Amino acid sequence: MSSVAAVARQALRQAPKAAKSIQTSAPKSSGYGSDPHYLHAEHMYEPWNMTSRKVKFGVGCTAIVVGGFGIPFFAVWWQRSKSGV
Repeated sequence: MSSVAAVARQALRQAPKAAKSIQTSAPKSSGYGSDPHYLHAEHMYEPWNMTSRKVKFGVGCTAIVVGGFGIPFFAVWWQRSKSGV
């Protein structure tokens, strides 16, 4: 039992040294490191300036609703058709 205790004591003595030896580098920055703004599309998130905004948002919302209801209904139909019910 004393050999197990000796190994445990040695591991505890070396733990702080091992923790201090871990080194990391600074993260690489891409593009404009000092500029916090996204410069490539200044007016990207301004939906009030979009042309035919109502049509685009209407089509998008319709697609989301149809997909949200259509995919589960299709999955149920598919499973039932495979089982022969």
